[in-house]
Amino acid sequence: MNRLKLAGGGAGVLVIITLVYAHEGHQAITTRGVMMGPKTAHLLMEPPAQNAVGLRTAKVEFATIEETLKVPATVVLPQKRKAFASARIAGVIESIHVKPGDSITEGTVLAEMSSIELDSIQLELIHRLLEKKLVEENLKRAKDLGERIIAGKDLLKLEAEVRDKENSIATLRGKLGAIGLTDRQVARLEKEGETTRLLPVTAPILGHVVHLDITVGSSVEPKNHLIEIHDPSLVWVEGEVPESRASEIREGMEARMSFPAYPGRPFKGKIERLGTDISTDSRALNVWVSIENKDRALKPGQFGQMEIVLGASENAFAAPIEAIIEDGAEKYALVVQKKTTFVRVDAKEGTEEYASEPTSGFVSVSAYAKKNVVVGRTDGLLVEVLEGLYPGDEVVVVGNHELSALYVQGTLKLSEEARKNINLATEEVDFREIQPVARLNANLRLPVGRSAFASSRIHGKILKIHVVPGQEVKKGDTLAEVHSLELDNLQLEFRGAALREKLLLSLLDQSRPLAKSGIASRKEIFRLETEYRAHLSTLLSLRRRLEVLGLSKTQLDGLAERGERVLALSISSAIAGRVVDVDAVIGKVVSPEDHLFEIGDSRALWAEARVFEGDFQKVLLGKPKKEAILRLAAYQKREWKTLVSFHSKSMASHQNVLSIYAELDNEDGALRPGM
Repeated sequence: MNRLKLAGGGAGVLVIITLVYAHEGHQAITTRGVMMGPKTAHLLMEPPAQNAVGLRTAKVEFATIEETLKVPATVVLPQKRKAFASARIAGVIESIHVKPGDSITEGTVLAEMSSIELDSIQLELIHRLLEKKLVEENLKRAKDLGERIIAGKDLLKLEAEVRDKENSIATLRGKLGAIGLTDRQVARLEKEGETTRLLPVTAPILGHVVHLDITVGSSVEPKNHLIEIHDPSLVWVEGEVPESRASEIREGMEARMSFPAYPGRPFKGKIERLGTDISTDSRALNVWVSIENKDRALKPGQFGQMEIVLGASENAFAAPIEAIIEDGAEKYALVVQKKTTFVRVDAKEGTEEYASEPTSGFVSVSAYAKKNVVVGRTDGLLVEVLEGLYPGDEVVVVGNHELSALYVQGTLKLSEEARKNINLATEEVDFREIQPVARLNANLRLPVGRSAFASSRIHGKILKIHVVPGQEVKKGDTLAEVHSLELDNLQLEFRGAALREKLLLSLLDQSRPLAKSGIASRKEIFRLETEYRAHLSTLLSLRRRLEVLGLSKTQLDGLAERGERVLALSISSAIAGRVVDVDAVIGKVVSPEDHLFEIGDSRALWAEARVFEGDFQKVLLGKPKKEAILRLAAYQKREWKTLVSFHSKSMASHQNVLSIYAELDNEDGALRPGM
């Protein structure tokens, strides 16, 4: 052992230990203070040597070891908990009743507006009611005079005119209801002629006002988002799991969230949903946890950290993580064999003698043994020991890395524990055919026909949202509902046309007997038949338009016969799969061009690889369906064997590469687009 004396009054002695390697198959070399037992292979250290390296130990104990993964997280607001309030018709804002931050309930009047269209419809309804009253009075007088004075065909015309006025009034009532007037307001208008001057702009959900995009006197259209509303009483915390760890994450795993704004305050939940694909931007899998947020502490957009519990081992043999030394494939610990003993070692003779009490020629030492281990979970402080150590064992936690140099091996000789740690496998050398191999970068993607967008078939506003990202859906499932004034008007037009068709058919049935008796002319019958055929064509055209928008035969029959309007149109999934993305908000103005939902069916995937010109001969020539082996960053110990299915026939104009594709079965859902 080399010693370096420090000059100066009261200076101590700095002891530097020079470690001497004990190579495999050689006799132990003794140094002052540190020696290797030639028989036991124990590391023997005198007290000064232990002090020099600051050696410390700890005991292996029973413990619960929780393995976690920490990932960045962001607070986001669920789609169902945000909304826009807007006007149903064009108009001018007359008053505003809320400001940002105000708490509101569903249906709260946020603002009021005047509208020329509202005035026009109300005045038209009053006019139609007066016309109907006059025609009914004429019909009553005609019936009182009797058929001797008033011809039957004239009575028939008056009756038809009354029903025609009733049909017009029903259509106008429907229009007023569609733009926001209540049944009570319409009834007051019909009974007393009292018009409603202002239309309310109401809140579609409860929450608080976030933003107003209106002022008193501003002109508004139905397409304008006037007021934004949030309900953050429940929020999502969205975590980003690196692609390399994505295979370890499952729904139902416990997650703990922390935020710099609230140090020391824990937020807990379980992973409810996983993203359907790997983000091409972040190379991460999104996961979501719901958090009750009654005190509104968490704000959408807030950043924090999510700690996902990957698993826990209860009553595990736990050692401090500092005790485990990694040397290539080997993992081992230095275990205290004897705390204080007395030893005499003769390196030349290879002898090793012990005594329990101080004896002449013996030195005081502590004995340490190298124990190979197999480890399991770790929480960053403790590590689970599956093999090699037991509770009560005392292991070195400080100084062990300095001492590990004594165990450098001259020959590769793996322990059984090391074989288990690295899953060692061997195979015999044999005669085989070696094919040229091309290593290509690849990405997983959905095959053609296994992804679909869902949109509204008509201009309107989102009324309800029924799904969230990651949710499984079947073909035809309702994703959202859309309210549309255009749909309301089409239905009212169809209802009016259906009533008119019934009226014309009734007139024909009543007029034909009159024509036979000479009361009605053949010319009048021909006119009615022509009008009926033209009107029937209009009715069928309107019916077809409503069918295209998604109304069923039952709904159309109910509308025609009883005036039962469909209040909202469903946006349905065209395929079975999972919801990849949602771009819908309650109250959002939408059109048929907007892709509101994306659905993906990943039960089968394509691996798309790009081949550079230098690899064309390897990949494209020879047998068409070449073997392909896929290895993914998310699955280090797994591979997928398949065949090259097809390839592009020419290179893209902006790239000097050719795409080839291999199909993969993914019924177990292990693979995700974007990997």
